[in-house]
Amino acid sequence: MKYGKTMLGLVAGMALAITQSAQANSISIGTGVDGNNYTVSGPGAPGSTVAYYYGSPWVPNSLTGLWIAPSTANGVDQDPGLYTYSLTINASAGDTISGQFSSDNPGALFVNGTITSAQGPGWGTQNDEQSYEYWTPFTATLAAGVNTIEFEVDNLGSSPNPTGLIVQGTANVPDGGLTATLFGMGLLGLGAIRRKLS
Repeated sequence: MKYGKTMLGLVAGMALAITQSAQANSISIGTGVDGNNYTVSGPGAPGSTVAYYYGSPWVPNSLTGLWIAPSTANGVDQDPGLYTYSLTINASAGDTISGQFSSDNPGALFVNGTITSAQGPGWGTQNDEQSYEYWTPFTATLAAGVNTIEFEVDNLGSSPNPTGLIVQGTANVPDGGLTATLFGMGLLGLGAIRRKLS
C-alpha cells in the first residue's frame, strides 16, 4: 500500500507538472510599460522614446499600453514623415505575438521586414488622418532566434504636428519542449518504482 501511494503521488505530480509546463509564458510588448525598450527612427528622431499622450481624440492610455513618441516630442510637434518604432524578441520557432495598436497617423506592423497588419485604408495611401481614434488588431508567428518587430507610423501634414504610437499586446512563448522532458522523466521514475516492487 505504501508503494501504491507513492506511485499515485508521482503520477499526480507528473500530471500537474506537465499541465503547468504546457502553458505559454506571456511577455508584455506594450509600449511605455514593463521597461520595454522601443527605439525610434525618423525625421530628426533621437532614437529614444518618451511617454506622450496628446489627449482626445487619441485612444486612451491603459495599464497595458501607453502612447509613446520620439523623446523630443515631449510637448513639441514632430516633422512630417515616416517614423519606425522597433523592438527585438528572442524567440523559439512557433512563438507568437498578438494584440492591438493605434498611431498618429496611419501605422503598420512589420515582423522581420514583412508587413503583418496595417491601420484601415490609410496605410500607404496617406488618406487616414483619424487613425489614432481606433485600434487595429495583430497576430504574427515568430521565427526561431532574434525577431525584429517594427511599427511604421506615417506622420502626415505639411508642417510639424503631434505623432505617436500605442501598443497593447504580448509575446506568447511555449515551453520549448519541457513537457516532453518532464513526461520522459516521469516514466523513468515509474519504471524505477515498478522494479523496486518486483
